[in-house]
Amino acid sequence: MLKYDLVIAGAGYAGLVLAMKCLSGGMKVAVVDIKAEGDLGHDWSDSVEREVLEKRDIGFSEKEVTAKPKGLHIISPLRSKEFFLDYAYEIVDMKLLHKRLLEKVEERGGELHLRASAVRPILESSGRCKGLRFNENGEPRELKADFVADCTGIKSAIKSLMPRGSGFKIELSSTDISKAYREVRRWNGKAKGNTEKVLAGWLSYHYGINGGYSWVHPETDDRIDVGAGIQLGKGYPDPENTVPERVKNLGLGERLRGGGGVIPVSSSHPVLYSHGVLLVGDSAFQAIPTSGCGAGNAMRSALIAGDALLRSRLNPDERGSLYERLYFQQKGADLAYYDVLRRRMQSFTPETLDWLMKKGILGSRELYASIHGLYQNTPAFSTLLKLAYGFTRIDVLLKLKRALSIGEKLREHLQNIPYRAKSGEKWLQKYYDLLSETYHFD
Repeated sequence: MLKYDLVIAGAGYAGLVLAMKCLSGGMKVAVVDIKAEGDLGHDWSDSVEREVLEKRDIGFSEKEVTAKPKGLHIISPLRSKEFFLDYAYEIVDMKLLHKRLLEKVEERGGELHLRASAVRPILESSGRCKGLRFNENGEPRELKADFVADCTGIKSAIKSLMPRGSGFKIELSSTDISKAYREVRRWNGKAKGNTEKVLAGWLSYHYGINGGYSWVHPETDDRIDVGAGIQLGKGYPDPENTVPERVKNLGLGERLRGGGGVIPVSSSHPVLYSHGVLLVGDSAFQAIPTSGCGAGNAMRSALIAGDALLRSRLNPDERGSLYERLYFQQKGADLAYYDVLRRRMQSFTPETLDWLMKKGILGSRELYASIHGLYQNTPAFSTLLKLAYGFTRIDVLLKLKRALSIGEKLREHLQNIPYRAKSGEKWLQKYYDLLSETYHFD
C-alpha cells in the first residue's frame, strides 16, 4: 500500500491544478479518475477568467485561445434594452487546456491512475478518510494519504460516501442547479431565414430566458457557438431541444463540437474540509452563481487549497480549516452575495427583469459585476428607494433592496468564518438563518 501526501479524486481542471500546485511545493501526489485520458476535458471552448489563466502556476498559452470577443453583448428578456460590456474572460479550447495541465502534472512527477473503477474512500473507525480504494486494470488498489481531495464535480463521488457527521452538504435543491448545452457549427457569416441579429465578434447573451440565458457567439468567420443554460426544477424546456431548434432557425451548417451538463449555481457551503477530505470545484459548488462559469473559479480555488496544504508547520486539520477561510475571504463570500441576487432575479418574471434593465436599475455596471462575480458595494443601489417614487414598481424595488441587504449580511458573515466552522454551532446557525431567507423569495 503506497503512502502519499495528497490523493485527488478527479482529473478535471480543479484536480489537475491542485496537483500541480502541491507538486511544485514538494508534496507526493496521485490523481485518480474513472475516465480514460482521451475522454477527459470538455469538447468545446468556454469562458475562463483571464486573471486566473495568467497566474504563474497555471500559465497562459495563446494556442488555446479560440476567439477574442470584442466584448459581451447583453440583451434584456423582452429585447427592449441592449448593453455592450467589456469581457474579462478568454474563450479557451478546453480540450487543449486540459491536455496541457495533464502534461504539467506528469512533468512534475504526479502519478496518474486513469480508467479506475469502484473508487471509494478508505475510512478509519473515527470516520476520517485516509486515502482511496479503487480497481485499476481489474486489480484492487489502495493509496493511503494525509489528505484526499474530492474534485469529481457535481456527482461528488467521495463526499457522498463520507459519514454524515462530516458536515458536508451533499445535495442541492433542483432550483440550485442549471443545465447547459451548446453546439459549435459551421456558418457563412449570415443568419438565414431569421430576423435575429448576430453581431460579428461579440458574445451575445439573451438574459432571463427559462430562468437562465441563451447565447450566440461567432467564434470566427466560419464557426459559431450557440447554446443555452436553464434553471432546473421549474419545468423549463431542455436546452438539448431548444438549441438545435435555434441552430435550424439560423440556418447553420455542420456540427463540429458540443455538449453540456449540469452546473451547481448555489454558492459554497461553509464546510469545505472535514475528516481529511477537501472539496474543490463543482463538488464544492464553486461556479459563479450569476453566470454559471465554473472552470476558472475551480482552478482559482485549487490554488487556494494548494497554498493551505503547503503550510507544513500546521497540522492537517489546521490546513484544511485555513483553506475554508482563505477561499471565503478571497472569493467565496462574494459569490454568496451573488447567489442571493441570483435567487431574487430568478423569482422575477421576464417582464420584471426587462423593466429593471430598461430603467437602468440593472445597468452596465451591475451586469458586469454580477457576470464576473465581482463584488460591488450596495450603495450603488442606494438610489433605489429615491428612484422608487418616480416609478410604478416600488414593490419590485423593495424586494431587490431586501435581497441586496441579505446578501451583504451573508457576505460579511462568511468573511468572518471561524476556524473549524463545522464546530461553530452559533456561527453556522446564523449562516443558515440568513440563507433560509433567500429560499422564501416569492
